[in-house]
Amino acid sequence: MLRPIFLAAIWGATIAAQSPGPPAIKIADRGVFPESLTASRDGTIFAGNIGKAVIYRAAPRATVATPWITFRPEEASRVMGLLADDRRKTLWACTYAPGPDGPKGPASIRAFNLATGKERQRYAFDGGCNDMTVAADGTVYATDFTNGRVLRLRPGATAFTVIAAAPELASADGIALLDDGALLVNTFRGGKLFRISTDSGDHPATIRPITISQPLERPDGMRAIGANRFALAEGGGRIDELRVSGDHAEVRTIAQGLPKNPTSVAVVGKRAIVSTADFSLLGQAGADAIEAKLQQIPFP
Repeated sequence: MLRPIFLAAIWGATIAAQSPGPPAIKIADRGVFPESLTASRDGTIFAGNIGKAVIYRAAPRATVATPWITFRPEEASRVMGLLADDRRKTLWACTYAPGPDGPKGPASIRAFNLATGKERQRYAFDGGCNDMTVAADGTVYATDFTNGRVLRLRPGATAFTVIAAAPELASADGIALLDDGALLVNTFRGGKLFRISTDSGDHPATIRPITISQPLERPDGMRAIGANRFALAEGGGRIDELRVSGDHAEVRTIAQGLPKNPTSVAVVGKRAIVSTADFSLLGQAGADAIEAKLQQIPFP
C-alpha cells in the first residue's frame, strides 16, 4: 500500500504538472483590482474592480474583458461581489458609494439586465456586502463581511433582512446553496465553513459548523458547480473543489501556488476562471497603472 505522504507527493506533482490551459483573459483597463467574478450559462465572464467602479465583460471564449458598466464617481467607488442569475436574466452586483473618509461608503446591491447592463433595481445594504447567491425561487442571499451576518431578499421584497448573525460569522465571505436549500458560507479570516438554514421564517437561522478535511487559508469566492460540489478560491494561493456531505466537507486542491491573492473563481465547462489581486498595493504609488488578468486553469 502506498503511504499517505507518498500519495500526497504524487498528487502535488500532478497539480504542478497540469497543462497551462487556455490563455488568460486580459482586463482592458488599468488600476484594476478584481475582487469578484461570475460566469453566465453561455460562458460570458463578468468581473468587478475595487480600484474603481467598473464591471468588465468578456464574451464566451474571448481573451479580453472590456468595460461594460461604468458608474459615475458620485454614485459608486468600487464593485465587490457579482453574481450572474441566468434564470431571471439578471446580474447582481454589490457596490460601494464614496465615503467621507475614503472610497468605502454606504453599500448597495443592484440588479442589472444580464444582456444589456441596464439597471433594474437598487437595494440599500446595511453593512459590508461581499458576495451573493440566488435560490431557485429568486430569493437572494448575501454575506455581510463587516458585521458577520447573512441577509436575505425575498422575491417582491424591497429590502434585505438579517437571517443569521453570530461572532463566528465574522468576515463572512463566500456563499452558495447546498442541495437541501441550506446555505454554505465561509469566513475569510477564520478559514471556517458553516451550514446555515434558510427555512426559519422570521426566526434566527440555525448556524452549524462544517468540519473540513484540510485547513483553508483565507477562503474567498465560492460557487456551486454540481450536487453539493463547489469551487473555492483561497487567498493563500489555491483553487479547490469542495464536496459537502452533511456537516463534513472534503477538500480537493485543483491548483496551488497561484500568484497574488486568488479572490474568486467561476467554472465554465472544464476550465476555472480565477481572479487575483494584491490589495496591499491599493492607494500606493503606481496603483493606477496596474493591469490585471483572469487566469484560466483546467478544472476536472
